[in-house]
Amino acid sequence: LEIVPNSDRSTWFGSYVGPLLYREVSGNFVIETLVSAEDFNYPMSPPPNDYTSAGLIAVDPNNVYDSFAVVVGTHQDSADYGPETKWTNDGTTTVNACNTQDFELRVRICRVGDARRGYYYSQSDAGWCEALNGSNNPARISGLLPDTVWIGNIAQHYPRLPSSILRARFDYTTGTTD
Repeated sequence: LEIVPNSDRSTWFGSYVGPLLYREVSGNFVIETLVSAEDFNYPMSPPPNDYTSAGLIAVDPNNVYDSFAVVVGTHQDSADYGPETKWTNDGTTTVNACNTQDFELRVRICRVGDARRGYYYSQSDAGWCEALNGSNNPARISGLLPDTVWIGNIAQHYPRLPSSILRARFDYTTGTTD
């Protein structure tokens, strides 16, 4: 699957909501994808602009301003790129980014009971890493999303950037629910 955002409104951040390819699920779930966020004009290179990413998201279908995402892409300084976890509660987004210099990663989001977790697979760390660590880990906040959510693929860039700067490639997306 390849997604090329073609709108200046293709982001999931704060009160912005963008396009979403999703499936509605209830209960516990795990979804995983191998995703690359690439420069549209130079495949296999990271995106050229800040705040450009692709990955997975879980969204409250009754309030799209509540979501949890794990993505890979560029951060505030486009020289920094890697996994990023974002959670939005009533239109307020909190972000935690990790500069691993990866623009292609396996990412995973899951929910078991009230626990939400995000992971990425790091070759340098030789395995799965929790997307965030510490007491403020948004993946461990309880009650953020309802029992039924939309889960799916996103490709996004900052609202004021030109269209067609990002090419998001999803080699596969797979998941399971109970």
